[in-house]
Amino acid sequence: VASLRRMSVPDVLVCTPGRLRELLREGHVRFTHLATIVLDEADRLLDEKDHPEIHKLLHGEEEFTDDYQLVLASATINEHVRDFARDIMELEGHEDNFVTVADDVAHVVREGDVDPPPRKKSSPPTVRHRAIPVNPKFHPTVVADLIHVLRPRLSILFVRRKSEAEGLTSRLSAVLVNHDVRALHGDMVQAARSRTVEAAAAAHAETPAG
Repeated sequence: VASLRRMSVPDVLVCTPGRLRELLREGHVRFTHLATIVLDEADRLLDEKDHPEIHKLLHGEEEFTDDYQLVLASATINEHVRDFARDIMELEGHEDNFVTVADDVAHVVREGDVDPPPRKKSSPPTVRHRAIPVNPKFHPTVVADLIHVLRPRLSILFVRRKSEAEGLTSRLSAVLVNHDVRALHGDMVQAARSRTVEAAAAAHAETPAG
């Protein structure tokens, strides 16, 4: 918000749908000079949780500029994305309205204009991957057990929703009493987010190389 106050018209604003509605509601941004809206990871954004937020943004009371571009970017075009595009963008419904970038990239690679990707992608030899199937309700318990056993200097856990981040932080803090457990998500104030990032950076800096 402080950065927005220093700029009369920001060039690019990156945020979640909920955060954008909050900024609009508080008067920090307006759509009167809008050029482009990009919904990245559209297949994920248009799930049951975020779909209403998107509709409220585009069908709300905000005053839009007369001419702006709406772009949906997605690795997969599922029915949620197609239905949303036909509704919001008023598409005719035929496939010509959807651009598949992968086909163009494959054509360029075949023509030899760019170096083709390696046949087999592999991680550096120092990186090991492990997959443990776990019932979701036992995730906090298993994570706590792994931290107790493996004793990592720094662990970063990813969850799908902000509410999950808060819940997991609370449960892990209760069992990992000798560990500094913190949440990081878009609803936190900037000062709290900065403290979490700084703590993670400090822990990473203390990690022995190799």
